[in-house]
Amino acid sequence: MTNQPLASDLAVLLDHVDQLIVEAPRLLWTGKILVDSNELATLLSQIRHALPEEVRQAQWVIAERDRVLQDAQDQAQAMKVEAEESVMRQAESSEIVHKARERALELAEQARQTAREIHQGARTYADEILARLESELQQVLEDLKANRAELRNEKA
Repeated sequence: MTNQPLASDLAVLLDHVDQLIVEAPRLLWTGKILVDSNELATLLSQIRHALPEEVRQAQWVIAERDRVLQDAQDQAQAMKVEAEESVMRQAESSEIVHKARERALELAEQARQTAREIHQGARTYADEILARLESELQQVLEDLKANRAELRNEKA
């Protein structure tokens, strides 16, 4: 049975129940009706027989809808996770580049500082050497003057 005939069969059975109620004799002053219990039981049995297939189909449609929704949610979640990971990789990459630049600047500054220290050290060392040389030359000059004075004193 396809979905359309079942709905049609069910509609027909419900129309029979409705007709049974409309055609049933009414009790005066109560608004109640008298219904043939056998006929009503037969119609209800037929409805119950037709209803389960209709309900199963509705349940399948609901389950399929839920499955499709869950698949869509799973895909959306996977896409969200992938996007977050991509953003993190890009952020890390950017962070790595930023840190590398900072490190390069630090190393360049350290190299300049080391060069200044070496240059200053070389100047200090050269100054010390020249000061010693000056002192030694001063000593040599004093010795020369003393030797000359001695040579003059010996001539006289």
